[in-house]
Amino acid sequence: MGGNARVIWVENDRVFGFTIKDMVSRMAKERGIKDANVVRGIDLEGDDAAKARIARQAFAKHGVKKLIVVAPDYTSKRYQMLYATESGDPIVLIKPVRVSYFKLDKWWRDDLSRSLMEKELFRTAVLWGRSMTGSKEDSTKSPQPAAR
Repeated sequence: MGGNARVIWVENDRVFGFTIKDMVSRMAKERGIKDANVVRGIDLEGDDAAKARIARQAFAKHGVKKLIVVAPDYTSKRYQMLYATESGDPIVLIKPVRVSYFKLDKWWRDDLSRSLMEKELFRTAVLWGRSMTGSKEDSTKSPQPAAR
């Protein structure tokens, strides 16, 4: 396996009927990684802050010293805020990656990009507000429109 990683951890979530773990395992195999146990899943529940806390605790329990969180570039500030609030092992590095579905240079013109930016700004504002008030309640989920 290239780099220093011994294990690739992914959130146990489903996309189009497949687990993310299965998709990443297939991608690893296609790239020549033969070890079947290199990709492992982790169950994370709750809002963003709860997931970050659960992940840190689980990885510390497994003896992980350094964690690289790969996130879409437009979400990297929020992830930095989420993982900066905790201290101790493991050390967390946020690795922003460019995604094709988000148009950074013209997000205000593209419907999907504008929607993603709106949700991201809301989630970041909630985290910032929590950090200012010390509040741990509520979630960073976007508000849902009222039923009519």
